[in-house]
Amino acid sequence: MNKIRTVFTLSMILLGLGFGVSHSSPGPWVEGLVADPAVPTLDEFLGRPFADRHTTVDEIVGYCRALAAASDRVQLTEIGRSVQGEPLLLLSIVDPSVRPDLRARSRDFAILRDPWTYSRPDREEAADRQLPAVWIGCSVHGDEASGADAGLA
Repeated sequence: MNKIRTVFTLSMILLGLGFGVSHSSPGPWVEGLVADPAVPTLDEFLGRPFADRHTTVDEIVGYCRALAAASDRVQLTEIGRSVQGEPLLLLSIVDPSVRPDLRARSRDFAILRDPWTYSRPDREEAADRQLPAVWIGCSVHGDEASGADAGLA
């Protein structure tokens, strides 16, 4: 594909514990985890082994959409467009029972970020309400193709 790889940010926020994975072989580091067969593996979606070559922007976006369609734990949000018009995506993997509280979590994060406005007890209460979260930013610079592949892997 002659298309120039554009700025593409694939970011995943993983909230809570115990969500499924799409890999057919989750590996020894997730003992006992059973993958949801409704969620396609990357190899299944691509129709080839993932590691054969870099994924294209269209393949990345397509797989993100396939994940969102296959699981109620996955939410895909377009947060903008690159200067070339490619989508900038936020892929959130969230326990569905937690998703309704995301706005409340945002308010709590605002409290935690502003120690001059909120009292220590308010900040401690906000911190106590939080669940673990992980942010993975991939291909922040558009000419670094391996970041998106690493995020998909």
